[in-house]
Amino acid sequence: MHYVHAKTLLSAQNGMNLYRGCTHGCIYCDSRSDCYGIQEFDQVRVKADALRILRNDLERKVRPGIAGLGSMS
Repeated sequence: MHYVHAKTLLSAQNGMNLYRGCTHGCIYCDSRSDCYGIQEFDQVRVKADALRILRNDLERKVRPGIAGLGSMS
């Protein structure tokens, strides 16, 4: 597992991304698809200090909403 620096966790299109990659290597996994452009998918990259980043993201929101978690999270 590797830690990476991130500016945000929330996005309008993708919901909330906490990490990228997976060590399971399931052959049917859609997230392994080349269309996502994730190099070295078998190495998990976790966003460092995620709780602080999420707190900051939520404080900047001007109206209530819903943050979705994907099935990969």
